[in-house]
Amino acid sequence: MKTIEFLVEYRFAGQAQRLRFRESCAGPGLVCEVRREENRTRLTLEPESTVTLQRAECSTSFDFAPDARVYLNGYQSWTDSRELSRRDTMRGLIGRPGFFVKKYHLNGYGDYDFTEYRWQRGFFHGFGYGYVRTGDSCTLVGSLCEDTGYTVLYADLSRGRLEARKDCAGRVLTGRWDALDLIVLTGEKQAVLGRYFDLLGVPAPKGGPVSGYTSWYRHEQAISEQTILQDLKNAEGGIFQIDDGYEPFVGDWLAPDPQKFPNGLGPVAAAIRAKGMTPGIWLAPFACEQKSAVWREHPDWLVRDESGGVVPCGCNWSGFGALDISRREVREYLKAAFSGLKELGFGFFKLDFLYAACIRPRPDRTRGEIMFDAIRLLRECVGDCPILACGTPLFPCFGQTEYMRIGCDVTPSWDADLAMRLAHRERTGTLPSIQNTVWRSHLNGRVFWNDPDVYFLRKDAQLTPDQRRVLLETGFLFGSVHLTSDDRTPETRELVRRAEALSGAQDIRAVQERGTMELSWRLQGEPQHLRFRLKDGKIL
Repeated sequence: MKTIEFLVEYRFAGQAQRLRFRESCAGPGLVCEVRREENRTRLTLEPESTVTLQRAECSTSFDFAPDARVYLNGYQSWTDSRELSRRDTMRGLIGRPGFFVKKYHLNGYGDYDFTEYRWQRGFFHGFGYGYVRTGDSCTLVGSLCEDTGYTVLYADLSRGRLEARKDCAGRVLTGRWDALDLIVLTGEKQAVLGRYFDLLGVPAPKGGPVSGYTSWYRHEQAISEQTILQDLKNAEGGIFQIDDGYEPFVGDWLAPDPQKFPNGLGPVAAAIRAKGMTPGIWLAPFACEQKSAVWREHPDWLVRDESGGVVPCGCNWSGFGALDISRREVREYLKAAFSGLKELGFGFFKLDFLYAACIRPRPDRTRGEIMFDAIRLLRECVGDCPILACGTPLFPCFGQTEYMRIGCDVTPSWDADLAMRLAHRERTGTLPSIQNTVWRSHLNGRVFWNDPDVYFLRKDAQLTPDQRRVLLETGFLFGSVHLTSDDRTPETRELVRRAEALSGAQDIRAVQERGTMELSWRLQGEPQHLRFRLKDGKIL
């Protein structure tokens, strides 16, 4: 990289300060230390007493080739993350009607309140790491200090600039603090990604690929003891997951809905184990909806803004906020909920909407610091049981969760309706889910076992045979969690058997251009490929 310029803005003794520098320097109340190695640059801040940060960033020029492809990791599991060209835009919520955004709290799902979006071709950003690829040559830029706060990487292809900005506004420093620690690696894509994860010290994930059944895409919240036991009769695989709908309201985790599960969850967990499957269960541990008893009885547990209002995290259910994990009572409540479920025999936990934990930073912790603490808390709660994380920033889960949803929810149609397509980057849809499955595949088996979400087998789903095949085969080519909400029949069992063989594919490659995606691989030495149109999933 060429010359790197730094910018730090902060307040000290009631005065705003602004420092621009290229080497170590000092300003009123703050020492900025720059350390350089051959391909690594670090910025450490050390206050003399107390300072309040507003910005900490660096930038440099970069030569983007005309045909360069840029990948920047999206904010959380559901955020679209794929290779982009200089013709693409990343608009966020720009152009969305203000009343629409406010009514559905669309800004709560992603990074829209604390990152920069422009309606400009070739201006992109992402979190923690990213790469610029030209042909087989790849340059990766990655952060090695995400535990002090998210590092947001910006690529401006029209100006030829790369920037790294720490998400740190309002962070009060009283001691030495790592602001930026960036590594630059060049080479073949998979090689540099592997070297980067090695430098991060991320261990290979425990466990291995799993398959099974989940209730959500068949019943959504309309589940009961009867529906679960009926579905269990035809379920196959290692995991049987009870999804959202068993709890009275999201946030109320200590006992299931007595109307749906009058005998509690123990009998269904026992029945699942009797069939030889592992009972799995869904929770959104940091989310709390307005209709819940927790919201009503413990209003002090909710994350609030300066005016005392609950910070909205989205529009799901009856609207929801976040539990404040800095409170001892909240942490004890969550520990009790998980302990009770483990005692009933549940051994696989899908934990969803986790981004809610860090919806708002605090003076003593950035969003990233809060999220790292939140994931450590979950690991403590579940012990050795596997975690399938979902709706979460990825870095805090490195080395902490075995499984990771790496895209948005699929839909029983190729893409969502117009209103959903105009929503946010975390929207549902089979097409964006498949794209994330492909472009986040470098994490699979190295950092997590990737969950591409379910595949559909039933014919009443609004998917053509081509679309069902693309969804099924990309999931087995690039993912390791293979769940469905559909019964197996002799016909669908054969489809799945053929797809399972793809787990042994080698030399898998993906090319996306001109409205198509082409996948190629070798299976038992034989070259194979799958090419389909993005707009309708038609296989070409």
